[in-house]
Amino acid sequence: MEAFKKLAYFFDVPIEYLVSDNEKAPLTLLVQNEELLNAFMEVERMNAEDQKIVLELIKAFIAKRNFDKGM
Repeated sequence: MEAFKKLAYFFDVPIEYLVSDNEKAPLTLLVQNEELLNAFMEVERMNAEDQKIVLELIKAFIAKRNFDKGM
């Protein structure tokens, strides 16, 4: 149990994330919005090139949001 606690602390995730055998359960602990969770699951099924495009779009949106906030 101590090892799980240390790993969870190191990765900044709940212990349940480390020990769950349910494919969707670990993500539901981290992503509360079901629509967003389903979108991430769909992206996970895409090929590597499409995943890269989606990731770049997300990064661009985050960068714009941070810029707009003056960060």
